[in-house]
Amino acid sequence: MSQPNERIIPIKIEGRENTTDLDNLEEASSLSPNIEIASISHNENNNSQVEKSKFTDIFNKKNINDIKEFKPKMSYSQITKKCDNETLKRNSNENNLRLLREDAITKYNIKTLSQVLIKEDEHFKKYMHFKGQFKNEIEILSSFDKPYVWEKVVFIIDCGEDENVTPFNINNRNLSALEAIKLRICMYVNQKKNLSQERLHEFGIIVMTTHSAFWYLNFTKNTDLVKNKIWDLESFPVEDIFNFDSVFELLQEIPQPNHHESPNNDTPIYILHPIIFYNRSYTIPMFDNCHKGYLENSHIALDIIMSHENKGTDNRVDDICQVFKLMQKINKQNIFVPIGRSYKKFVSASYSILGHPMKRGLQVIKD
Repeated sequence: MSQPNERIIPIKIEGRENTTDLDNLEEASSLSPNIEIASISHNENNNSQVEKSKFTDIFNKKNINDIKEFKPKMSYSQITKKCDNETLKRNSNENNLRLLREDAITKYNIKTLSQVLIKEDEHFKKYMHFKGQFKNEIEILSSFDKPYVWEKVVFIIDCGEDENVTPFNINNRNLSALEAIKLRICMYVNQKKNLSQERLHEFGIIVMTTHSAFWYLNFTKNTDLVKNKIWDLESFPVEDIFNFDSVFELLQEIPQPNHHESPNNDTPIYILHPIIFYNRSYTIPMFDNCHKGYLENSHIALDIIMSHENKGTDNRVDDICQVFKLMQKINKQNIFVPIGRSYKKFVSASYSILGHPMKRGLQVIKD
């Protein structure tokens, strides 16, 4: 009697086509280490007989389901699109650096970007020197006995936008000057809220347009309302001159505090804290000396943060800085910081004006 011929018959595997050859069967068995492949023999009369059929585990169902349910995180088209976006972003950054280098050559007659950055940093550092507000320990200790003075913060937001403005770059994302101002103001409001759990702050908003200013939001303690109104602001075109008379006329509409109502007659019941966010590099702010007496009041602390293009002969940044420096010198509590288009400097300037005007350091501008 002849020996039976040994061959492999098709075996049905869930989730796959029929396995018809040895290689495929071995590949299938590799999915589960507990499988012992049977040797199938046939006699000449095609009567199949399993000589050895021992399957300790018929394909672990968990493994099979994992294979069936596996889906790639991104399709080929998504991967291609992401690669293209990364290439565009890299090319955009390289193009921005090239434009800055060209800008440096034309404005400063220098040929390296590092020299431009050093020059701008030196200009910024002139305005980041502060000294203590109190002369000695006695004044410091006596300040502890004084009550916390209510703070009315007025955000004076310049919505004017120059043509061909350089954006702020935040985590490889470009923001316009107005968008950067919105972001910092919302963070400022949150920080003020966290500093004072008793909510001894009120916030109002004045908007600067092309020629004039108007009240956009009256004083409120509702910080969510303030932030929502901030994000609704839109930009305006600009011209060569902006008259600040309209801004100070609005501020003078706010009733002055009555010192006699204060627990201590030497301190006001509240302090008015206007903060100007100016972002024009070609528009001179006109300031009339008739407002000087108003800004000398002890209950007013005027802060100015100016975002601008790199100083050069094709803009009026120097002239604008001179006007704001005159405003800063009117009252020792005032602060003026030009930040260029650096968000890092914007953050530093924001922290310098965060403290209560009657307790924070006094600015010393080094010429």
